[in-house]
Amino acid sequence: MAEPYLKSLAAYSTYMTDRYQASDVSLQTYLDMIRRDPIVSFADGFVQRSVARRIGEYTDEREDVAEWVNAKVLPAVRRDMRGLQSATYYGAAIAQPRYGMVDGEMGLTELFVCHPNRWWYGRFYRNEETGEVEAVDVTGPGRVPFYNEQGARQIVHHTCGQAFGSPWGDPVARRVYTAWYIKRRLIAFEGIGLEKHGIGTAIFKTNDAADGAEYIAAWSAAGAEAAMSMQTGDEVQIVTPGWNINSPFAPVIARLDGYIFNAYGIPHLTLAEAQFGTRAQASVALEAYIMAETDTAERLADCLLNQVIEPAVAMRFGNIKTQHALPVTAASEPDREAVSRILLALGNAGAFDPRAEDQLRWVAREMEIPVDDLLALQSGGMGGPEA
Repeated sequence: MAEPYLKSLAAYSTYMTDRYQASDVSLQTYLDMIRRDPIVSFADGFVQRSVARRIGEYTDEREDVAEWVNAKVLPAVRRDMRGLQSATYYGAAIAQPRYGMVDGEMGLTELFVCHPNRWWYGRFYRNEETGEVEAVDVTGPGRVPFYNEQGARQIVHHTCGQAFGSPWGDPVARRVYTAWYIKRRLIAFEGIGLEKHGIGTAIFKTNDAADGAEYIAAWSAAGAEAAMSMQTGDEVQIVTPGWNINSPFAPVIARLDGYIFNAYGIPHLTLAEAQFGTRAQASVALEAYIMAETDTAERLADCLLNQVIEPAVAMRFGNIKTQHALPVTAASEPDREAVSRILLALGNAGAFDPRAEDQLRWVAREMEIPVDDLLALQSGGMGGPEA
């Protein structure tokens, strides 16, 4: 067995607070980002949904093989592959295919995805002499080979990003972290202002510094209905702070949300009115996202084909040699309704206001989507950011 070629990611996972850089971020922080920040969660779900719809039907020159895969394997894959798609966020994902009887015939019953805690804090991946990764250390079971003793694939390993060859992949979470960190602090400051809004700040007027200190201490300790006494001649003034409804942090927080969307490759033109431009700009932005989406979808399809479908076919039909594929469909005419729904969901997240008909018509025109689709969806109850 060759020596491990990659040291543990746990070495980089010490929980560090108050950091703007993303080199020493723990898994728990990444989990908090996606669980607690609605923009991070929405952007991740948006990319997962848009990529998942691009995975087509399995094709094989043997009709019985294609029929079996599409009926007994792909349904479980489509149901559970969102767990594998978490690799976009975490960089890598690990799953175990489980087989059983599906309508009286052997098929894939589950694609059981391993929680990042289980392998993130494992020791390392292991590689064979050729350099290929052959096993992963998982918290609990320990070293788990990718293939069992019978040669069947028992671990699906999917990576995303530009870190080619790295079993850890290149997580979007690392690029999102800095904007999320600053945004979190600003929201905390905003929360302090909101909590103080209407409560008031006491300004004491006295000629005796000792009395002033006592007043401040008594005010700090007083409850909502508590009373305090003052010396004759001393005064107290209650100043009520406020922001005149509009938060001074709102534009900055919205800008940081834009950075988060950009980290996922979501088109700039739907993020702020200031970026609304010409048809050429809109087309380039959409094309850039589709290119990134296609690359992600092709990697996912390649993983599913090589690590799930082909091993399943080998177990069911033996080592047959046929022309087969799991194609990635085009993001064009057949997907316009799905794109319309995604754009309205972006509007609901605050990227633009779908209740404003001029903005809705502009998006429809620039992305060549029938405006009637958007208007019909809007009338069906999908409102704006505050709906």
